[in-house]
Amino acid sequence: MNLLALLLLVAMVGRAQGDNEAAGRWSVTPHVGANLWMAKYVVKDLPVETGDKALGLTAGAELGCELAPKVNMSLGADYVLQRFSMPSSSSANDRKDSYTVSTGRLCFPLLVGVRIWPWLSLRTGIQMGLNLHTNKAEVDLPLNSPSGKRTVKYHFDAVHWYLPVSLSYEYRRWVADLRYYYSLKKNHWSYDENYVSYWGGKEFWTDDHDHMLQLTLGYRLNL
Repeated sequence: MNLLALLLLVAMVGRAQGDNEAAGRWSVTPHVGANLWMAKYVVKDLPVETGDKALGLTAGAELGCELAPKVNMSLGADYVLQRFSMPSSSSANDRKDSYTVSTGRLCFPLLVGVRIWPWLSLRTGIQMGLNLHTNKAEVDLPLNSPSGKRTVKYHFDAVHWYLPVSLSYEYRRWVADLRYYYSLKKNHWSYDENYVSYWGGKEFWTDDHDHMLQLTLGYRLNL
């Protein structure tokens, strides 16, 4: 009974909050959170491998506008650090020694949302990501390669596009946003070291899609 009463109280507060939303209202919502980068890579003549997931960071803000009592639109600017780990050994099954692949992107999500419940919104749109930096890492090369360990740097496409689908819950201006990003463009992976000619070409990873799951917490400030 106590749980039922609590749920009814939250629903009443959310409904009162939703009823007070006025068309034309502008707001800014700073937020911070974590993401999981689900990147897949395929090496020529080797089986498909998927890197072990590692938590990444998301931080930014979005400018929102109430287009109608139950319809809103927002434009965001986020710094997104995406990470996953993979084995440093040339053996795909040896994951005792691994390193982290990471890339930092400046992302601009444009979303349109519908309030499906007074405090719950479903949003979707388009996101452009600009690649800012990638990491360097030491990897083990095959025994018959020119040398042992080499420090390599990964290259990703300068511009990447995602289709985001977001479920946002707001309570007293605190906003929890769970968002899934579907990649609209395949990644273009390559190394910048000459030794990869051993594999038969400088770019020996094939292109593939990557997706991302993200959870952020923010606070809405009315303008």
